Amino acid sequence: MGYPSPDLCPGTDVELASGRATDRYGTITRCVGDGEIEILFWSGKVEILKAASVTKIGCDPNDTWLASQDGKAGVAIHDSWGPELLNGTVVDVTGLSSDAGKKLNGKTGVVSKFCAEKSRYEVRFTSGDTASLKIDNLTVPELQLGDKVEILGLESASGKQMNGEKGTIQTYVESTSRFQVKLSAEKTVSLKPDNLKRLPDNQLLNLLQDLCKSYGESKQIKENRMARLSKSDVSFSDAGALKDAIDEAQMPVFSRHGWPAGRSGVNLMKIRMRRAVFSGDASVARVARDMCWHLGVMPLPHTAGKHEDAGGLNLETQHALRNHSVQMAWRKVGHAIASAGMPALRKQYEEMGAQVMPSVEKDSDAQVREQLFESCLKKARNIALVDLQKRNPAWFGPGTSEWRNAWADDVCKESHVTSLINHGWVVLDGVLESDLVAAAVSELRDLQVNGNLIASTDPCNRGAKAISLNFASNESRAHSRLCYPSLYEISRRLCGLPDVLSRCDSTGRLLALRTNASTMVSVYEPGIAYRPHLDSYGGRDSLRMVTCLAYLNDTDFSEADGGAIRLYKDLASANTSTPPAFASPHASQEPDGPREDIAPISGRVLLFLSREVWHAVLPARRDRYAMTLWVPSSE
Repeated sequence: MGYPSPDLCPGTDVELASGRATDRYGTITRCVGDGEIEILFWSGKVEILKAASVTKIGCDPNDTWLASQDGKAGVAIHDSWGPELLNGTVVDVTGLSSDAGKKLNGKTGVVSKFCAEKSRYEVRFTSGDTASLKIDNLTVPELQLGDKVEILGLESASGKQMNGEKGTIQTYVESTSRFQVKLSAEKTVSLKPDNLKRLPDNQLLNLLQDLCKSYGESKQIKENRMARLSKSDVSFSDAGALKDAIDEAQMPVFSRHGWPAGRSGVNLMKIRMRRAVFSGDASVARVARDMCWHLGVMPLPHTAGKHEDAGGLNLETQHALRNHSVQMAWRKVGHAIASAGMPALRKQYEEMGAQVMPSVEKDSDAQVREQLFESCLKKARNIALVDLQKRNPAWFGPGTSEWRNAWADDVCKESHVTSLINHGWVVLDGVLESDLVAAAVSELRDLQVNGNLIASTDPCNRGAKAISLNFASNESRAHSRLCYPSLYEISRRLCGLPDVLSRCDSTGRLLALRTNASTMVSVYEPGIAYRPHLDSYGGRDSLRMVTCLAYLNDTDFSEADGGAIRLYKDLASANTSTPPAFASPHASQEPDGPREDIAPISGRVLLFLSREVWHAVLPARRDRYAMTLWVPSSE
């Protein structure tokens, strides 16, 4: 089939000359004839158009997108719950040095809104005045609106009669520096903070338990969660419908518990959840985790190892990254179709065991395109994220010294670091206590049994189950300590290893390591394997430099149980940005050459160079548990 012009052959990225608002950019997948071409638009839509209606894109769309992000804030000052201080939070003003600011120091007010463009909070005082303040100049007192409190320490005759009574904080009155506490429908008193003791938030726990049950019973919320879990990076197709479903499940629960309706009630719930978690209330933390799990949101991340590098990006940048990744994944699909042809790709997927059959909704070609898209999306997102981070060094995670700990200093010595650099990997045996590992295995099994681990759809390790535990923020650390104390403790220890590696490296190769405060816990059930691969292909698809693996299996797990990681010794020359043929999920043979199998013995920690050591996971005869920390490098 002849091409309409030399510039419009299959694989060419094009733009519609008409400049319509949507589906403007796409990739030519084939020439149909009579001056017509088939275009896969970067939204996933396929159209056959006249060649005269398109023009070749003259610049790399990745460069265009990256340039559009220059100068933007990029990094959030808030975590997954939104701004650190939600509307309605009581705050004390401190540390202002200007003449006007000094007059505000010591005052107590309530956060009324967050101004994202200024990264400041508007604080309203009972006088009616407001001030726009940075989070560094705000502290959160122990008592908050909505807290259940007990009266104590009153010494007057009438006050002594109230000691021991319980009520709810309604408002804060700046002029008197007192809280209005509602004791009953008829009685409200004004008391100093020193005469109030905050009580365990049983009302919140009961509310969350009821709300969690209501979310779990909602068919539409369940469909949303399953959609999120089955895709690499997906938003619910009808955000309005999801919001309606959440409101429908939420409204009667709020009403039954006498909770404020709408956004004010949600904010109050989040404030009290956060306070309960920070005060060590494990019951609230666990129910909050389960409730968020139903919605497919934090504090329990909803995807396995997909967001470990982007937790600190602000919402605007996350949205831009997601949209760009989707476009670049569809672009990659278009190039694959143009290069190999749809019949060959369909055959390839059928050989891999994928069911590619026509249906009422989609023909077989559409199903192949979607499977290709799913396999490309994660890589497209990672590449875009790496490009963003390289252009914005300040976006990297914290320096390694922030997570320095005695365990890492004790188990990893200079000789181990030298072996890692010279040999490519090093094994640290018996460095995790058996009782700590047993407790971690129990927590991981609970996640497995409760369906909280996500099965991989990647053809290279289909069926492996995993989930990321993120503890970059104070709140996520508090959640992790309460919900998974043993998994968190092992994660904390592993996060100390990058500091040892960078301090003991005499070659300079590991000096630019950073600490990524996120680990992935995984289970490979019997028969599940992972094809040979690198954890980073030349630093192009991720910034991983060192991989740290901790094996969390039962003490009787032996080499006979399988599940070893196979490390290939002489494949450094294959370290390219494009995986070679033997790394393909449908490859019939593994690479030749010397190798070493390392069994996943309980308490063993393995370190290897992410960009140099090709490795595979062999099938096990019983469940195989592990934790992974990927250590990025800013160079």
